[in-house]
Amino acid sequence: MFKPGPSSPLEVPCPICTSIIDGIDGAAPHIAQRTSFAVSAKVPIEQFSAHARTRGWRRARLLSSAGTTYNRDYYAEVAPGGCIVGATRGVGRVR
Repeated sequence: MFKPGPSSPLEVPCPICTSIIDGIDGAAPHIAQRTSFAVSAKVPIEQFSAHARTRGWRRARLLSSAGTTYNRDYYAEVAPGGCIVGATRGVGRVR
């Protein structure tokens, strides 16, 4: 959700992730009727909430994975600071 910037390893909001949440925020209450739904970022919740306010997100549940192994445990991160968006190509396969 956040990528490296000039003064911090997780400073700049990812434009692709931001765009996805822009589209999902309005549907979040409808999605939540059928399943649990949340958006996590590996930054402190205060930083994530501040970004959400600038985008006008009011419905998506925001969580912070800062200081945890959540991203690595659920294969959302391939290396420290790296992330996976959508499908990724492995050796001879797409997962």
